[in-house]
Amino acid sequence: MIKGGIARAKVNADGSVSEAQLIVPKQISSQNAASFSIFGEWIYYVSSTTKTDNKGTLNSDQYMFYRTKIDGTGTQLITVVNGSSISYKFTSDALIFLNSDTLYTVNYKNKMNDEKAQKVHENVTKAVFPKTETYNPNEEGYKLTDYVYFTASVKDQDGNNENFNELYAVKSNGKDKKLIIGKTSYSESPTAKQMYSIGLKSYAIEDNGISLFYSKTYKVGDTSTIEGIYALKLDSTLAFSTANEKAVLATSSDYTNVFPISYEAGLIIYDNTEILLVKDNVKTKVATGTITPLFIKSESKNAGNNGYYLYYLKESSLAKLLIMNEDKSFTTEENEKLLISKNISTSFTSVEVIGNTAFYMSSADETYMHIFDISKYKEYDENSTIQTIDLLIGLKDTREKKADS
Repeated sequence: MIKGGIARAKVNADGSVSEAQLIVPKQISSQNAASFSIFGEWIYYVSSTTKTDNKGTLNSDQYMFYRTKIDGTGTQLITVVNGSSISYKFTSDALIFLNSDTLYTVNYKNKMNDEKAQKVHENVTKAVFPKTETYNPNEEGYKLTDYVYFTASVKDQDGNNENFNELYAVKSNGKDKKLIIGKTSYSESPTAKQMYSIGLKSYAIEDNGISLFYSKTYKVGDTSTIEGIYALKLDSTLAFSTANEKAVLATSSDYTNVFPISYEAGLIIYDNTEILLVKDNVKTKVATGTITPLFIKSESKNAGNNGYYLYYLKESSLAKLLIMNEDKSFTTEENEKLLISKNISTSFTSVEVIGNTAFYMSSADETYMHIFDISKYKEYDENSTIQTIDLLIGLKDTREKKADS
C-alpha cells in the first residue's frame, strides 16, 4: 500500500467517491497544516528527505518541497530546507517559509531543481500564513491572503531588543514588504505606553480585506503590561489606522488559543477547559472541554432560520455548536452536537467538509477515507453495525517490483 501519498478522485453528487488514482506515490509530510496545495495545473507539497546518515538514520530535519502536475507528471524539486522548526505556505507564484527566525521565499520557474531560497526578513518572532479553501485572485480579501503577516524584533545599537517590535506584511514572492505597526504608529513622539510589542495571533478573511488579531503589551522600566487583545481591519493599502483598530478584550492575561470569527463578531477563546465567545469586551461561555476549532458554517437551526455553527474536534470526535444567530449575535440556545463520536485521525490530515459531506481518516483502520453525511448525524449510533458511511479503499501500489538479484 502507498500511505501518505496524494490521490485524486471524483466526488459524486451523493458524496461518494469514484475514479480514484494515485498522483504522487511518495509519503507527504504532515508537519504543517498546509500539507499540499493546488494552484492551476500544479500540486505543491513537502516530503521528508530520503537521505540517511552513515548509520542509515533518516535526516528528520530536512524537508524537500516539490510540485507535480495534477495528472501525476512533471515532478519538480522546488527547494530543500534544513531545519527543525519550519512553517510555510504555497501560493500561486511562490513558496514562502519561516525557518527558525528568518523568513525566506522561492519564486517558481518553468523548470525547477532545488532553487536557492531568498531571504526576506530576519529576527522574525511570529508569522501567520493565511489560508483560503478556494483561491479567487479577483476578490480583494483573497488577494490579501497572498501576503504573509509577521512580527519582528527591533535591535538597538548594542544588539539588544527594543521595548517594541514591528508588524509587517509581505507578498509570498518577497516583494511589496510593508510596515503596518511600528514605533511611531500611535504617536510621532511616543511615550513608553505608546510603543507596543505586538503578539500576533491569527487572522480572519473579510469580504473586502483581512483582519489581524493580536495582543498589545507595553513596557515601563522592567514592568510589562498587557493592554488587551485587538483586531485590525486591513484593505488593499495595508495601511494602519487607529480608526480600523478595535479592542476585542481588555485583559491583563494573554490567551494563547484564539480563533477569530470576524472584525465585527469578535473571536473564540478556547484555552483550558472553557469555550468563550468574545465581542466588544464581553465574554460569553458557550461550552466546556478542550477543542480544536476547524471552521464556522452557516446553516439551518433547530428553531428555524439560519445560524452560525462552530465545527471543532474534541479529542478524536467531531462536534458542532451554534454560536451566533443570523444577525451574528451570540447565542447559547442549542447544546453541543456530536457528529462523529470517535476515531478521527489527525496524524496526517484533518476533517474536510464539502457541502454536507465530511471526509476524514479513521484511526481505527488508517487505510480508508471515510465519507460522512453530517446533515444526518442523528441517524448514526456508534454501537450500531449498520452505518451509512462509504469507504474509499486505499490505493494499492501497482508499480512493477524488481526481482531480487
